[in-house]
Amino acid sequence: MSTETVQLISIMQEQLKLQRQQLEEQRRQAKEQLEQARAQAKTQLQEQRRQEEERRSQAEAREEELRRQAEAREEKLTNLLREQRRQAEAREEKLVQALTKGVTSTGAFFPIASGSIPKFTPFDASVELWKDYLARFTTFVGANSIPAEKTAQVFLTSQPTTTYMYKLLGTVARQQDPRKDVNELSMEDINAFMEQQYDPKRFVVRERFRFWSNMQRKPGETAQELAARIRQEAATCDFASIKDPQDEALRAKFICSIGNEAVLKALFKIKDDECRRQDNRY
Repeated sequence: MSTETVQLISIMQEQLKLQRQQLEEQRRQAKEQLEQARAQAKTQLQEQRRQEEERRSQAEAREEELRRQAEAREEKLTNLLREQRRQAEAREEKLVQALTKGVTSTGAFFPIASGSIPKFTPFDASVELWKDYLARFTTFVGANSIPAEKTAQVFLTSQPTTTYMYKLLGTVARQQDPRKDVNELSMEDINAFMEQQYDPKRFVVRERFRFWSNMQRKPGETAQELAARIRQEAATCDFASIKDPQDEALRAKFICSIGNEAVLKALFKIKDDECRRQDNRY
């Protein structure tokens, strides 16, 4: 083997050794980069988890704060309602005491200050019959020992001055002979007018419309309670006086299908015997 060949082999070996070293260095660097990337990914994942946990904790804290505020508002409202009820009971007790002091030991009634006269619930013809309202009002008058001369005034002060009924009573008072002020009407005058104005049998058209158009079972109402309510509402419809069931059925269907409040109000003011079908027309 010649000297040149030996030198060439030596040079090639050195180059291979150098290439191996470079390759090992690249592998080492690649391994370090991979470990660094893994470490960064792990750190980022941990940071994301930490941020997610922090957001979840903040959301839970906000939810807890909102719940606590809602409970505080509810408690405050409950306390306010209790205080209002307590004040109302206190006023009612003072009123009863004031009324009791207005009666002497012999039963004679002293005049009561106008501010001490109790008020009763106003009359609403859409939810209560006049005779039922009058019965409750009579019980109220007796329970509060209101003298007969004050009964009409208590009734009038219990009715809103803006209602149609109050204005009608004012008209009735002015039509008296001699002419009266509305505050001069007696309870007998008021009762006579109210019986004439709100007698359910006088306006069976209105009562039957309410019966057929508003008869639905209420939530939680038993079958027995529904049957009792139907019988009660049928009492003012005067069904026993119907002579022609087919004609009455046609009229009821026609009225219930109108759907115009102004027309219905006009029909409700017509007496039963005046609201009849003539030549296939009403």
